Amino acid sequence: MGRLVQNSIVLVALMVCAGAPIARGQEPRRPLTKDNVIRLLKGDVPPERVVQLAREHGIDFALTPETEKDLRDAGATDELLAELRELSPKPPAAPPVLEIQSSPGHAEVYVDDARQGQTSEEGHLKVPNLIPGSHRLRLTHDGYHDDERQVDLAAEQTANVTVNLEKLTPPSVTLIPETTTIEKGQSITLAWMSENATELDLEPGVGKVEPKGSRALTPPDSTSYTLTAKGPGGTVSATSRVTVRLPLPPHQPPPSPEFQVTHWHGPTANCVGTLTITSTSVEYAATTKNGHRFSIPLSNIRDVKLTGGIFRSAGQAMAGTMDFKIYLKRGGPMLFTAVKHSDVVNALQLAVARYSEGSTR
Repeated sequence: MGRLVQNSIVLVALMVCAGAPIARGQEPRRPLTKDNVIRLLKGDVPPERVVQLAREHGIDFALTPETEKDLRDAGATDELLAELRELSPKPPAAPPVLEIQSSPGHAEVYVDDARQGQTSEEGHLKVPNLIPGSHRLRLTHDGYHDDERQVDLAAEQTANVTVNLEKLTPPSVTLIPETTTIEKGQSITLAWMSENATELDLEPGVGKVEPKGSRALTPPDSTSYTLTAKGPGGTVSATSRVTVRLPLPPHQPPPSPEFQVTHWHGPTANCVGTLTITSTSVEYAATTKNGHRFSIPLSNIRDVKLTGGIFRSAGQAMAGTMDFKIYLKRGGPMLFTAVKHSDVVNALQLAVARYSEGSTR
């Protein structure tokens, strides 16, 4: 009977120490400590009763091998130890880990818009200490589309995510000049078109332009125009050079050919003068005293030929000269002598041919 009273006193004392409520409205019971359990066992409180108390109050210690030995030494049974093992507080779960593999490497990584770092050159990044649950993962890289997705993370687990970023399409631009050569003071129209560009700049002297359009420009000198297009996929440019040249001088007709000839009036009569071939006629003006001059319309010339010999009369033939005749459509032939006889005949024949060709158009 004395032993039972002693056990009851120990039990009440330990329950009070553990914070056991003795009336309504008192604070919740505090969990049993390791020392509480050892005292109960050493106070001859049956293990079954200790189990009951542990279930009611809970315990605040982990059942390590050392603690288990101490409890066995105090009289704990296997059943009590198993129950205490179940009731012992569990260590906090390890946070989830996110393992990312990106292609290409050097991608910026954001979890719930908070930057976590950059993947390595090989594309790897480990993100620890995240909270279990759903998260928004976003990867960015210059020249690539952003990749955004939801990942679900669980405690004590590693989530492996592979992200292949899609390359952005680079912009394209075409610059089309109306012509590449103009005369000074003239204008030229430059037209252009682009794709996948958010900003276009035409230089020199124009600036920002629309994605597709044209401009009339008057460059003062030869100029290379460059259209630069920028977009998410990069920057490209197109160049076109416009050459500005000085205006050509007004067309000047070539001078009329002139030849020194001798015009024969008969076997002994002649005069020396200048035979000028124009686009419409043959003009003769004597340089001797008699001042003989006449004009033959090209329309009246039928033919021009060398006579094949030297006109000789009264010993007046000159070495190196040759006679030629102009045959008229109306009137008799006209006889001349010249040193450059072939040049004269060729020039006369060409003038007649050109006149005849022009009159038939």
